Amino acid sequence: MISQVEADQAVRACLAEGRLFRDVLVERDFFRDDTFASIVVALGRITLVDLATIEVEPQAVQSIPAELAYSLGALPFSLQHGALKVVLNDPVGQGGIDRIAKASGVPIRPFFPKNRDVRDVLPRWYPKAP
Repeated sequence: MISQVEADQAVRACLAEGRLFRDVLVERDFFRDDTFASIVVALGRITLVDLATIEVEPQAVQSIPAELAYSLGALPFSLQHGALKVVLNDPVGQGGIDRIAKASGVPIRPFFPKNRDVRDVLPRWYPKAP
């Protein structure tokens, strides 16, 4: 079980070092990597998506710059009803949701990757990596 103090320390570490919250918690042996996804989904009411099967709308991809997508491990995949759907490696840390909302100018609906690192699929949508 992780205490509030330990969780706060992990958040500070991920913000200070630019690391993924998931990686910090797994490295500190709080969770296994596969367990973390289930916890994020359960606590944050964030939906899991399969990066191999989601349909990506080009207009959604164009809503944020490649540099931001790569730095956050984020792929915007749909713009519906005034909200941008984005799958993020770490929807909890790095201030990613706020940074994407600021860049896109619309509210963000975060999703979590079911089985892969988002950065693995970014070259398909952002061919010129920053």
